[in-house]
Amino acid sequence: MINKTSTTLISIEGLDCSFKETNVAALKKQLEKDGYSVLSYDFPQYNRNSSYFVRSFLNNPIYRDPEPLTIEDCCKYCIYYGLDRYDTYLNDIKDNMGKVDVILFDRYVTSNLHNAARMLPDKYSALEVLEWFYRFDYDILRLPQEDLSIFLRMPYETSKIIRSAKAGKDLNESDEEFCKKSYEMFDMVYTREIKESKYDKNFSYTTDFIKQWINDIMHESILGNDIMHESILGIAPMTTGYVDLDADGIDYVKTLTDVEERNKSKEIIFSKIMDQFYGSIKTIIDYRRKEYGKPI
Repeated sequence: MINKTSTTLISIEGLDCSFKETNVAALKKQLEKDGYSVLSYDFPQYNRNSSYFVRSFLNNPIYRDPEPLTIEDCCKYCIYYGLDRYDTYLNDIKDNMGKVDVILFDRYVTSNLHNAARMLPDKYSALEVLEWFYRFDYDILRLPQEDLSIFLRMPYETSKIIRSAKAGKDLNESDEEFCKKSYEMFDMVYTREIKESKYDKNFSYTTDFIKQWINDIMHESILGNDIMHESILGIAPMTTGYVDLDADGIDYVKTLTDVEERNKSKEIIFSKIMDQFYGSIKTIIDYRRKEYGKPI
Protein backbone atom coordinates (compact mmCIF):
# COMPACT_ATOMS: atom_id res chain seq x y z
CA MET A 1 0.00 0.00 0.00
CA ILE A 2 1.43 3.37 -0.99
CA ASN A 3 1.91 5.52 2.08
CA LYS A 4 -0.17 8.67 1.52
CA THR A 5 0.40 10.38 4.84
CA SER A 6 2.87 12.90 6.21
CA THR A 7 4.65 10.15 8.17
CA THR A 8 7.99 8.92 6.83
CA LEU A 9 8.63 5.18 7.25
CA ILE A 10 12.20 3.91 7.61
CA SER A 11 13.34 0.34 8.24
CA ILE A 12 16.70 -0.89 9.48
CA GLU A 13 17.46 -4.43 8.25
CA GLY A 14 20.28 -6.88 8.84
CA LEU A 15 21.44 -10.14 10.31
CA ASP A 16 21.06 -11.02 13.98
CA CYS A 17 23.57 -9.14 16.16
CA SER A 18 24.22 -6.44 13.56
CA PHE A 19 23.33 -3.55 15.91
CA LYS A 20 19.86 -2.89 14.44
CA GLU A 21 18.21 -2.13 17.78
CA THR A 22 21.10 0.12 18.84
CA ASN A 23 20.98 2.16 15.65
CA VAL A 24 17.20 2.48 15.58
CA ALA A 25 17.40 3.92 19.12
CA ALA A 26 20.25 6.25 18.17
CA LEU A 27 18.46 7.46 15.02
CA LYS A 28 15.25 8.06 17.01
CA LYS A 29 17.18 10.12 19.55
CA GLN A 30 18.86 12.22 16.83
CA LEU A 31 15.61 12.87 14.97
CA GLU A 32 13.85 13.91 18.19
CA LYS A 33 16.78 16.21 18.98
CA ASP A 34 16.16 17.86 15.61
CA GLY A 35 12.51 18.46 16.45
CA TYR A 36 10.77 15.53 14.75
CA SER A 37 8.18 13.32 16.43
CA VAL A 38 9.23 9.68 16.19
CA LEU A 39 7.88 6.22 17.06
CA SER A 40 9.75 2.94 16.71
CA TYR A 41 8.67 -0.69 16.42
CA ASP A 42 10.65 -3.90 16.36
CA PHE A 43 9.57 -7.04 14.53
CA PRO A 44 8.68 -9.73 15.29
CA GLN A 45 6.53 -8.46 18.17
CA TYR A 46 7.44 -11.27 20.54
CA ASN A 47 5.32 -9.87 23.37
CA ARG A 48 2.10 -9.99 21.30
CA ASN A 49 -0.16 -12.96 20.58
CA SER A 50 0.24 -12.14 16.88
CA SER A 51 3.75 -13.62 16.95
CA TYR A 52 2.61 -17.08 18.08
CA PHE A 53 3.47 -18.80 14.80
CA VAL A 54 6.75 -16.87 14.50
CA ARG A 55 7.80 -17.96 17.98
CA SER A 56 6.77 -21.52 17.21
CA PHE A 57 8.70 -21.50 13.93
CA LEU A 58 11.83 -20.22 15.64
CA ASN A 59 11.76 -22.58 18.61
CA ASN A 60 9.79 -25.73 17.73
CA PRO A 61 11.04 -28.06 14.95
CA ILE A 62 7.52 -29.37 14.21
CA TYR A 63 6.68 -25.98 12.66
CA ARG A 64 9.51 -26.31 10.14
CA ASP A 65 9.34 -28.37 6.96
CA PRO A 66 12.05 -30.87 6.06
CA GLU A 67 14.45 -29.69 3.40
CA PRO A 68 14.69 -29.33 0.47
CA LEU A 69 12.11 -26.62 0.85
CA THR A 70 9.64 -25.62 -1.81
CA ILE A 71 8.64 -22.08 -2.71
CA GLU A 72 5.29 -22.82 -1.03
CA ASP A 73 7.08 -23.74 2.21
CA CYS A 74 8.91 -20.43 2.28
CA CYS A 75 5.78 -18.47 1.46
CA LYS A 76 4.07 -20.14 4.41
CA TYR A 77 6.86 -18.99 6.74
CA CYS A 78 6.52 -15.47 5.36
CA ILE A 79 2.84 -15.49 6.27
CA TYR A 80 3.74 -16.10 9.92
CA TYR A 81 5.77 -12.88 9.97
CA GLY A 82 3.39 -10.91 7.77
CA LEU A 83 0.39 -11.49 10.03
CA ASP A 84 2.42 -10.35 13.04
CA ARG A 85 3.11 -7.06 11.23
CA TYR A 86 -0.52 -6.83 10.13
CA ASP A 87 -1.84 -7.19 13.68
CA THR A 88 0.57 -4.53 14.93
CA TYR A 89 -0.41 -2.22 12.08
CA LEU A 90 -4.15 -2.55 12.73
CA ASN A 91 -3.88 -2.13 16.48
CA ASP A 92 -1.20 0.51 16.77
CA ILE A 93 0.72 1.77 13.73
CA LYS A 94 -2.36 2.71 11.68
CA ASP A 95 -3.60 5.15 14.32
CA ASN A 96 -0.24 6.95 14.31
CA MET A 97 0.10 7.38 10.55
CA GLY A 98 -0.11 11.08 9.79
CA LYS A 99 0.24 12.01 13.47
CA VAL A 100 3.99 11.58 13.90
CA ASP A 101 6.77 12.65 11.54
CA VAL A 102 8.66 9.38 11.47
CA ILE A 103 8.11 5.70 12.24
CA LEU A 104 11.26 3.59 12.51
CA PHE A 105 11.22 -0.20 12.15
CA ASP A 106 13.79 -2.57 13.59
CA ARG A 107 13.07 -5.05 10.77
CA TYR A 108 10.03 -4.76 8.55
CA VAL A 109 8.81 -6.46 5.39
CA THR A 110 12.18 -7.05 3.73
CA SER A 111 13.33 -9.06 6.74
CA ASN A 112 11.34 -11.92 5.27
CA LEU A 113 14.51 -12.38 3.24
CA HIS A 114 15.53 -14.55 6.19
CA ASN A 115 12.96 -17.08 5.06
CA ALA A 116 13.46 -16.62 1.34
CA ALA A 117 17.15 -17.20 1.96
CA ARG A 118 16.44 -20.81 2.83
CA MET A 119 15.75 -21.38 -0.87
CA LEU A 120 19.39 -20.77 -1.73
CA PRO A 121 21.64 -21.77 -3.48
CA ASP A 122 18.93 -21.32 -6.10
CA LYS A 123 18.95 -17.52 -5.82
CA TYR A 124 16.23 -16.88 -8.33
CA SER A 125 13.80 -19.25 -6.67
CA ALA A 126 14.46 -17.23 -3.54
CA LEU A 127 13.62 -14.08 -5.49
CA GLU A 128 10.30 -15.60 -6.49
CA VAL A 129 9.53 -15.85 -2.78
CA LEU A 130 10.72 -12.27 -2.34
CA GLU A 131 8.34 -11.05 -5.03
CA TRP A 132 5.50 -13.09 -3.55
CA PHE A 133 5.79 -11.76 -0.03
CA TYR A 134 6.06 -8.15 -1.18
CA ARG A 135 2.74 -8.69 -2.92
CA PHE A 136 1.30 -10.42 0.16
CA ASP A 137 2.30 -7.67 2.59
CA TYR A 138 1.70 -4.62 0.43
CA ASP A 139 -1.21 -5.70 -1.78
CA ILE A 140 -3.14 -8.23 0.29
CA LEU A 141 -2.45 -7.13 3.87
CA ARG A 142 -2.23 -3.50 2.70
CA LEU A 143 0.71 -2.65 4.92
CA PRO A 144 2.23 0.79 4.22
CA GLN A 145 5.42 0.81 2.18
CA GLU A 146 8.64 2.21 3.57
CA ASP A 147 10.22 5.33 2.13
CA LEU A 148 13.71 4.09 2.91
CA SER A 149 15.23 0.76 3.93
CA ILE A 150 18.81 0.61 5.23
CA PHE A 151 20.75 -2.66 5.33
CA LEU A 152 23.42 -2.91 8.04
CA ARG A 153 25.90 -4.90 5.99
CA MET A 154 27.72 -6.90 8.63
CA PRO A 155 29.67 -9.74 6.98
CA TYR A 156 28.49 -13.21 7.89
CA GLU A 157 31.82 -14.15 9.52
CA THR A 158 31.61 -11.08 11.73
CA SER A 159 28.04 -11.79 12.80
CA LYS A 160 29.11 -15.36 13.55
CA ILE A 161 31.70 -14.08 16.04
CA ILE A 162 29.08 -12.04 17.89
CA ARG A 163 26.37 -14.72 17.76
CA SER A 164 28.80 -17.24 19.21
CA ALA A 165 28.54 -15.44 22.54
CA LYS A 166 24.76 -15.13 22.49
CA ALA A 167 22.79 -17.31 24.89
CA GLY A 168 19.39 -18.79 24.08
CA LYS A 169 19.75 -18.81 20.30
CA ASP A 170 16.65 -19.78 18.30
CA LEU A 171 16.66 -22.39 15.52
CA ASN A 172 17.55 -19.83 12.84
CA GLU A 173 20.41 -18.33 14.84
CA SER A 174 21.78 -21.81 15.57
CA ASP A 175 21.81 -22.80 11.90
CA GLU A 176 25.07 -21.46 10.46
CA GLU A 177 24.24 -22.46 6.90
CA PHE A 178 20.98 -20.57 7.18
CA CYS A 179 22.72 -17.48 8.58
CA LYS A 180 25.25 -17.52 5.76
CA LYS A 181 22.50 -17.79 3.14
CA SER A 182 20.59 -14.97 4.82
CA TYR A 183 23.58 -12.67 4.46
CA GLU A 184 24.05 -13.63 0.80
CA MET A 185 20.39 -12.91 0.08
CA PHE A 186 20.38 -9.51 1.80
CA ASP A 187 23.64 -8.56 0.11
CA MET A 188 22.39 -9.61 -3.31
CA VAL A 189 19.28 -7.46 -3.08
CA TYR A 190 20.67 -4.37 -1.37
CA THR A 191 23.88 -4.12 -3.39
CA ARG A 192 22.10 -4.72 -6.71
CA GLU A 193 23.93 -7.90 -7.65
CA ILE A 194 20.83 -8.99 -9.59
CA LYS A 195 20.46 -5.78 -11.57
CA GLU A 196 20.85 -7.64 -14.86
CA SER A 197 18.33 -10.33 -13.96
CA LYS A 198 14.71 -10.57 -15.02
CA TYR A 199 13.78 -9.06 -11.64
CA ASP A 200 15.28 -5.67 -12.44
CA LYS A 201 11.98 -4.33 -13.73
CA ASN A 202 9.00 -2.31 -12.60
CA PHE A 203 6.04 -3.99 -10.98
CA SER A 204 2.69 -2.37 -10.28
CA TYR A 205 3.99 -0.81 -7.06
CA THR A 206 6.04 1.79 -8.90
CA THR A 207 3.19 4.24 -9.33
CA ASP A 208 3.30 7.58 -11.09
CA PHE A 209 3.47 9.21 -7.66
CA ILE A 210 6.67 7.35 -6.78
CA LYS A 211 8.20 7.86 -10.22
CA GLN A 212 7.56 11.59 -10.02
CA TRP A 213 9.00 11.78 -6.52
CA ILE A 214 12.15 9.95 -7.53
CA ASN A 215 12.68 11.73 -10.84
CA ASP A 216 11.67 15.28 -9.93
CA ILE A 217 12.16 15.66 -6.19
CA MET A 218 14.56 13.14 -4.75
CA HIS A 219 17.01 12.27 -7.53
CA GLU A 220 19.75 14.70 -6.61
CA SER A 221 19.61 14.13 -2.85
CA ILE A 222 19.12 10.37 -2.75
CA LEU A 223 19.75 8.58 -5.98
CA GLY A 224 22.92 10.54 -6.61
CA ASN A 225 24.50 8.64 -3.72
CA ASP A 226 26.14 5.48 -5.03
CA ILE A 227 25.01 3.42 -2.04
CA MET A 228 21.37 4.46 -2.35
CA HIS A 229 19.07 3.62 -5.21
CA GLU A 230 15.52 2.97 -6.19
CA SER A 231 14.41 -0.42 -4.96
CA ILE A 232 16.04 -3.08 -7.08
CA LEU A 233 12.77 -4.85 -7.73
CA GLY A 234 10.97 -1.68 -8.70
CA ILE A 235 8.75 -2.14 -5.66
CA ALA A 236 8.70 -0.91 -2.08
CA PRO A 237 10.66 0.19 -0.25
CA MET A 238 11.11 3.06 -2.68
CA THR A 239 14.76 3.64 -1.86
CA THR A 240 17.31 1.27 -0.39
CA GLY A 241 20.87 1.63 0.82
CA TYR A 242 23.47 -0.11 2.89
CA VAL A 243 26.12 0.64 5.49
CA ASP A 244 29.27 -1.48 5.57
CA LEU A 245 29.90 -2.57 9.17
CA ASP A 246 33.27 -4.11 8.37
CA ALA A 247 34.72 -0.75 9.28
CA ASP A 248 38.21 0.28 10.30
CA GLY A 249 38.50 0.81 14.03
CA ILE A 250 36.01 -1.87 15.08
CA ASP A 251 37.29 -4.93 16.90
CA TYR A 252 34.23 -7.19 17.06
CA VAL A 253 35.99 -9.76 19.24
CA LYS A 254 36.67 -7.15 21.91
CA THR A 255 33.08 -5.90 21.76
CA LEU A 256 31.98 -9.21 23.28
CA THR A 257 33.65 -8.51 26.63
CA ASP A 258 34.84 -4.90 26.62
CA VAL A 259 32.08 -2.35 27.27
CA GLU A 260 34.28 0.58 26.25
CA GLU A 261 35.15 -1.11 22.94
CA ARG A 262 31.48 -1.94 22.32
CA ASN A 263 30.40 1.66 22.91
CA LYS A 264 33.15 2.93 20.61
CA SER A 265 32.00 0.52 17.90
CA LYS A 266 28.41 1.70 18.24
CA GLU A 267 29.55 5.30 17.77
CA ILE A 268 31.54 4.41 14.65
CA ILE A 269 28.62 2.56 13.10
CA PHE A 270 26.09 5.30 13.84
CA SER A 271 28.45 7.97 12.50
CA LYS A 272 28.50 6.07 9.19
CA ILE A 273 24.68 6.07 9.10
CA MET A 274 24.66 9.79 9.83
CA ASP A 275 27.27 10.59 7.18
CA GLN A 276 25.66 8.48 4.46
CA PHE A 277 21.95 8.89 5.10
CA TYR A 278 20.92 11.62 7.51
CA GLY A 279 20.74 14.45 4.99
CA SER A 280 18.57 12.35 2.71
CA ILE A 281 16.39 11.21 5.62
CA LYS A 282 15.65 14.82 6.58
CA THR A 283 14.89 15.66 2.95
CA ILE A 284 12.35 12.82 2.77
CA ILE A 285 10.72 13.83 6.07
CA ASP A 286 10.42 17.50 5.12
CA TYR A 287 9.09 16.65 1.68
CA ARG A 288 6.39 14.40 3.14
CA ARG A 289 5.38 17.01 5.70
CA LYS A 290 5.07 19.64 2.98
CA GLU A 291 3.28 17.31 0.54
CA TYR A 292 0.65 16.36 3.09
CA GLY A 293 -0.01 19.71 4.70
CA LYS A 294 2.31 19.89 7.70
CA PRO A 295 4.62 22.84 8.31
CA ILE A 296 8.35 22.24 7.92
